Amino acid sequence: MTTLRIRASAIEHNLRAIRQRTSARIIAVVKEDGYGLGLGNARAACLPCGVDFFAVGTAQEALRLKEMGGEEVLLLTPELCPEALEVLIRRRVLFMVGSARQAEALRCAGERAGMAPRVHLKVDTGLGRYGYRWDALADVPRDLAGLRLEGTYTHFATQTRDYVRVCRRQAARFARALDELRGMGIDPGLTHACASRAFCALGDLGYGAVRLGSALLGRCTGPLRAAFQNAAYLEAPVYQVRLHRRGDVVGYDARCRLARDTLVGLVRVGHADGAFLSGAAEPQGVVHALARCARRALFPAQSPISAGGRPVPLLGSVGMNHLLVDLTDAPEREAVRIDVSPLLVRREIPRRLIAGDGA
Repeated sequence: MTTLRIRASAIEHNLRAIRQRTSARIIAVVKEDGYGLGLGNARAACLPCGVDFFAVGTAQEALRLKEMGGEEVLLLTPELCPEALEVLIRRRVLFMVGSARQAEALRCAGERAGMAPRVHLKVDTGLGRYGYRWDALADVPRDLAGLRLEGTYTHFATQTRDYVRVCRRQAARFARALDELRGMGIDPGLTHACASRAFCALGDLGYGAVRLGSALLGRCTGPLRAAFQNAAYLEAPVYQVRLHRRGDVVGYDARCRLARDTLVGLVRVGHADGAFLSGAAEPQGVVHALARCARRALFPAQSPISAGGRPVPLLGSVGMNHLLVDLTDAPEREAVRIDVSPLLVRREIPRRLIAGDGA
């Protein structure tokens, strides 16, 4: 059976690599069901490694984590349902607050719950989503009345080719916002801005915490990429192995002509299962695309598929439910491992947390 295997040892390695580069508190972002690992698996892998907070995207995820243990949980998106807010407040979940409307909903729910809601103030420094504008904070003191402010943060826009410059511009705006808050007599509390890509390029920028999701899984870009290990892979059985002759054409696109007699393995995994999808979010500018093609030609990447611990070539293009691999030189031909982004793997595929590299 095809299974997503999660290497706890790789997550531990990645957290050690992060700790070597920062003394800031680590907020493990486990939204979208633990970035595809399964929320319980993500928590179990991160908790022994000194994670300080967990951050999630929905009220349901926050409550599930609180039911598993007493760790600090930050809800990164607004929640306005009064009943849900009361339950979350009583469970001492931390809320993002980024608007007068949300502050009022929290304040009313806190009065009903008999507790001051715990919040992190969100400042919009250029992403354009949630948060008070960095240069329009005059209403913040009024809005925070009845709330317990424990942190202040922003979110950098990193899906851009010049993301370092963009991050530095947003960081300057965030610094100005923090100064303005202090000038109003507001203690910002724990400050954080850098998520995985910004952290790998710029470190913690002197803030009190970093929010990391993809870096924990080893799926990050930038100068620190080599310091991390991939924490998850699909293990799939080889459905059949067939000998094809030199000159045969195989593959979904009918373009792969075999240069030798080849043992071709059929694996019943494809795009629908999450294989070979993670490059879709790369910037698509013409110059960038040409540079990426040249880089791949000069420095070909190791195949993301392996069998028996040895990389094996993909033959032809990947279909929706199948792919072909060259198993001629593979020491084992019963199953293959495929590096994937866990977030893209079908929910129906079982997840299994493993201690080391193998089963």
